[in-house]
Amino acid sequence: MKTRYASAWLGGACLLALMVASPATAQEAAPAATQDGTALEEVVVTARRTEERLQDVPVTVTAISGAEVAKQDVRTIFELDRKIPGLQIVGRGTGLNNAFLRGIPGVVAYWAETPVQLSGSALFFDLGSVQALKGPQGTLFGLSANAGALVYGPVNPGAGDTYLQATIGSYSRRTIEGAVNIPIGERVDLRLGVQSNSREGITYDLSQGKDVNDEDWLTVRVGANVRLTDALENRFVFNTWENKTNGYEEYVLHAVNPTGLARSIFGPALDAALAQQQQLGRYTIVGSGQKTWSKQFQTNISNVTEWQVAENLTLKNIFGYQSFMSYGTGDLDATPLPILDQFVRGEHSGPVKQRSEEVQAQGSALDRKLDYTAGVFFMETDTSNPRAGYGITLGGQSATISDSVGKTKAVYGQVNYDASDWLAGLELTGGYRYTWDSRKSAQLRLNAQGVVVQTTGVEADFKAPSYTIQARWTVNDNFNVYANNSKGYSSGGFNLTAPPQFRTYEPESLTNYEVGFKSEWDFGGAALRANAAAYYGKYDDIQVQVTQPVQTPTGTVLSVVTQNAAKGTIKGLEAEVDFLPIRDLRFSFAGTLMRGKYDEWMSNGQDLSDTPFLYMPKKKFTTSAVYTLPLSGDLGSVDFGADYSWQSSIKTNIGAELLHPYSTTPSFGTLNARIEWNDIADRPVDLSFFVNNITKNEWSQGQLGAYNSLGLWSYAAAIPRMWGLRLRYTFE
Repeated sequence: MKTRYASAWLGGACLLALMVASPATAQEAAPAATQDGTALEEVVVTARRTEERLQDVPVTVTAISGAEVAKQDVRTIFELDRKIPGLQIVGRGTGLNNAFLRGIPGVVAYWAETPVQLSGSALFFDLGSVQALKGPQGTLFGLSANAGALVYGPVNPGAGDTYLQATIGSYSRRTIEGAVNIPIGERVDLRLGVQSNSREGITYDLSQGKDVNDEDWLTVRVGANVRLTDALENRFVFNTWENKTNGYEEYVLHAVNPTGLARSIFGPALDAALAQQQQLGRYTIVGSGQKTWSKQFQTNISNVTEWQVAENLTLKNIFGYQSFMSYGTGDLDATPLPILDQFVRGEHSGPVKQRSEEVQAQGSALDRKLDYTAGVFFMETDTSNPRAGYGITLGGQSATISDSVGKTKAVYGQVNYDASDWLAGLELTGGYRYTWDSRKSAQLRLNAQGVVVQTTGVEADFKAPSYTIQARWTVNDNFNVYANNSKGYSSGGFNLTAPPQFRTYEPESLTNYEVGFKSEWDFGGAALRANAAAYYGKYDDIQVQVTQPVQTPTGTVLSVVTQNAAKGTIKGLEAEVDFLPIRDLRFSFAGTLMRGKYDEWMSNGQDLSDTPFLYMPKKKFTTSAVYTLPLSGDLGSVDFGADYSWQSSIKTNIGAELLHPYSTTPSFGTLNARIEWNDIADRPVDLSFFVNNITKNEWSQGQLGAYNSLGLWSYAAAIPRMWGLRLRYTFE
């Protein structure tokens, strides 16, 4: 038994003791949408920084309750991908990942109201909800974003279940977690939680004789709500996560360019490695023979102080802190050849630290006809203790020491006006934000002997406005329509490895126009909720990432260079439906049709106008069904559930890479199913059995797309079919 897993059982035993000793004061968290007879329960979201009914918000929002996140075994951001139309997650493993909404990069994530990075599994524990806000954001949230925002809401102390849960499953999976509410007097609520997860690797490295792409993480969370007075409250959450694995960056070699750089250097040896890999399939790799490993550490702190100054005025101070560190040894080409490898020699770099501060005022005026939110925001990011990170590209070894500092300042405000005096049910909204970004970066390039051979430094300031204009007309209690025009902004930045002419790239912006409706119906004893939206956007100074070889004093290195690519257009339709035809039976559907293309773009002498956006499937949907079977007597109930998600093919490479067939990931679908026996023998005990990826989909969106630039193309295989058995005890 692994030491960490043993520690988890010890932590679980401590939690159990606390649960038994603590008074039962927790209240059940309301799910995002549940069944009461044949009625749909209201979904509450915070898309406009205050609690509102989903049906009343003139923004396209997908909301998933924490209960659904847990039931469907959504433990990383990759599983979230299949639940949200228009969301595409690109990356590998449990570290940093890139997210696209509606084919637009630059998705900002928030956890407990503070900006955080898009980590794989660090925050997917003891959640109250996950919300995806689509389209440009920024006039209400701390950071401006073109694509949208992902908002994670952890369970608040004093709310949610006190529980203990254990899961076993495929690949020797072992997960134990629990959380406990501890009231201290009448004004203080604590919540303690722990999750430990381990699983063998899904990929076998033949050269090392061991599994890679495994899981081994531990998450610990402490939260406190302190009601200092009836008008003053402080909410504090601390979350720490560590992950130690055998490595997760091994891509499966799929194709070699016969005229590419790698083939010209390694010749028949590369052909032999490709032939061997094709014989091994997707879940066994040739490997390089070197020991691969990976470690990540992340800490998040959120502290929100809320003071109700008067009946119509509330002040909030939102402080956030994040520390993230990742290092290890990786064989990105997954062959015995030194084509593209990375490793640490000596001390590794310290964590990237982020501090944010936001002061916000919310209130009302004009006899509550006008609601307003205004605030100022500041964030600073820097790297502590930068050290050399070594890499091998096409046989040449070199290293870089990188240091960067980023600062963001912003002011924002938004007002909602009840214009029902002009037209019954009409609400008008306007918001504005101005952002100032300051970026500074430096890089030292070292040769194989650790001698500095090149120094690069660059700094720049960027600034831009963003806005939103909305109108919502409530036709009746069950139907409203809305229109939304908003503009977002994403900061510029640097390519330190690139030649001087490509070293700085400028900000980008998206101007979006959107119309939609939200409705609820009750007919013949059946309940239906149907929401839909259509959008059209003009995208300017688009930031695109082009992978290309770059000549440096230490030789050729493969660099991902971000460039501004003129203009583009997006358009699409989205719909979400919940349907309860009879008691105990529920159907859900969420789907999107998307189109996105570059209107003007010249890249390295090539005219790439009219080429499609990356990671934007033309069609994507997810559908699910749940049937609840009540059992006789006090035996409880059994839920039978299944969900199926599907997406059409997507383009995953850009520039010259777009012009060959390896730039496309084919369409694929994934089927999951589960059986849950709840309240067994009239006790707060639940037992569930689930199987994910029944269809054995093998495609993932992570890849090394360098067929033209480097001469090979590799991909990351999807998580294979897995089963799990979960037992949960809820303390009443």
